Amino acid sequence: MIEILIWIFLFFLGYLTIYFSADKLIDSLEDLSEKTNVSPFLMGLLVIGIDPEETIASIIASINNLPFIAIGNVVGNSIISFSLCFALPAIFYSLKYEKINKFYNYILVLGTLIIGLGLVLDKGLLITGIINLGIFFIYLYRTILNSRNNNLGEKQMHQKKEKHNIGGDIIKVIIFLILVLIGGEILIFSANKLIILTPIQETFFGFVVIAFLTNVEEITLIIKAIKKEQTDIGMGGMIGKIIWNIGLTYGISAIISISVTISVVSIYNTLILLILVCYSFYLNKKSEINRLDGSILLIIFVLFLILNLSLF
Repeated sequence: MIEILIWIFLFFLGYLTIYFSADKLIDSLEDLSEKTNVSPFLMGLLVIGIDPEETIASIIASINNLPFIAIGNVVGNSIISFSLCFALPAIFYSLKYEKINKFYNYILVLGTLIIGLGLVLDKGLLITGIINLGIFFIYLYRTILNSRNNNLGEKQMHQKKEKHNIGGDIIKVIIFLILVLIGGEILIFSANKLIILTPIQETFFGFVVIAFLTNVEEITLIIKAIKKEQTDIGMGGMIGKIIWNIGLTYGISAIISISVTISVVSIYNTLILLILVCYSFYLNKKSEINRLDGSILLIIFVLFLILNLSLF
C-alpha cells in the first residue's frame, strides 16, 4: 500500500512539474518571439514541436524487428495529438489563431498518404521512409529560412527596441523545456509502475491512460498558451510535433524496418489520420477551433479507441 502511494505521489509530482514548467516555457517563448521577431507560431513549431521520446521509442522497436509497434507509435500518437490535444481545450475555450501557411497542411496530408502507401507496397517502408525523411528536411529548411517573422504588426515589432539578453531567454526556454520532458518521463514511469501494482487491466492503461499521458505535455502547453493568449505557440507546437513524427520518426523507423505485412488495423488507423489532417484545411480556413470542432475531434478520438480495442 505504501509503495502504491509513493508512485501515486510521483505521478502527481510529474504532472505538477509539467504544469508549472509549461507556464514558464510559454512566457519564455513569448519573450524570445518578441525579441527576435520570430512569429509565435514558428517559435512553437521549432521548439515545442520536437519529439525525441517518440522517435527513440519507434527506432528501438524497428531495431528489434517490431515494425507494427514502430509505425503504430507514429500513426497512433499523431492521431491522439491531433484529436485529443485539440479537442479537450476546444471544449472549454475557443482556439483562435493566425491563419497558418498551407504549406504545413500539405506536408501533413502528403506525409500521411505516403505512410499509407508504405503499408501496402512491397518494400514500401524503405521507399516511403526515404521520401518522408526528405519531406521532413524540406519542411525544416523552409521553416528555418522563413523564421524571421513577417506577420507581426508594426506595433509588435517595435515594442521592445532595447537590446535584451537573448541568450538568457534561450537558456530559460531550454531549462523549462527539459523540465516539461522530465515531468512527462516521471508521469509515464510512475503510471507503468501502477499498472504492475494495481489490479487495473493493462489494456485499459495501454490504450486509454498511457495514450493520454504521452500527450499530456502537449495538452497542458496548449491550454497554458490559450490562457496566456498565445494560442499560436501551442498550435505551432502541435503541428510541429505531428510533422516531426510523420517525417523524421517514420522516416528513420521505416528505413530500418524496410517492409511490413499488410494489416487492417494499420490501414484503418492511417485513414483516421488522413481524415484528421484533411480536416486541418477546414480549421485553418476559419482560423479557429470552436466547441463543435472540439466535439467532432473528441468523437473521432473515441472511435479510434473503440475500434482499435475491438480489432485488437
